[in-house]
Amino acid sequence: HGVFTTLKPFGFNILVLATLFIAAAGYVINDIYDLEIDRVNKPDKVVVGKYISEKNALTLFIILNIVGVGLGFYLCNGIGKPGFFVIFIMASALLYIYSSYLKQMLLVGNIVVSLVVSLSILLIGIFELLPVMTENNRNVQITFFEIILDYAIFAFMINFVRELVKDIEDIDGDHK
Repeated sequence: HGVFTTLKPFGFNILVLATLFIAAAGYVINDIYDLEIDRVNKPDKVVVGKYISEKNALTLFIILNIVGVGLGFYLCNGIGKPGFFVIFIMASALLYIYSSYLKQMLLVGNIVVSLVVSLSILLIGIFELLPVMTENNRNVQITFFEIILDYAIFAFMINFVRELVKDIEDIDGDHK
C-alpha cells in the first residue's frame, strides 16, 4: 500500500520490550499501593507481602522502570527522534501517579490508565509511521496512522469499561 515504516524487527522488539517493562512496573507499583485493598477483594491473589516483600517489590518496580525507560531511550536515539523519549517517561510517571493518587479520584484514574493502555497501541504509529513521513507519502502514512488511532480509541473504550467493572467488583475493599 506504499506505507513506509521506521523500525526493523530488532527496533520493533525493543519497542515491545520497553512497553512491557513499563507496564510490568505499573502492575508492581499498583500491587504495592493496593496491598490492603487486595487482601479484602482478592485474598488468594495477593503477591506482595505474601510471596515477595514490599521492599523487594519496590526494588523490582524501580528496575523494571529503569530497563523500560532505558530501552525507550535507546530506541528513540536509534531512530533519530530523541524527543520521543518523553513518551516513555510520561507513561512510567502516569502509572506511578495513577497508583499512588489518581485511582482514588472518581473516573480520573480510570481515564488515565485507559489512556496509557491506548498509548501502547498508538506507539506503533508514532514509532513506525511518523519518523519516515514526507510530503510525498504524507497521505498514506496519515491514513494508516488513523487506522492505528482507531484501534487505540477502541482499546481506550474497552479498558475504560473494564476499569469501571473492576471498581464495582472491588467496592468492599475500596470502601475499607
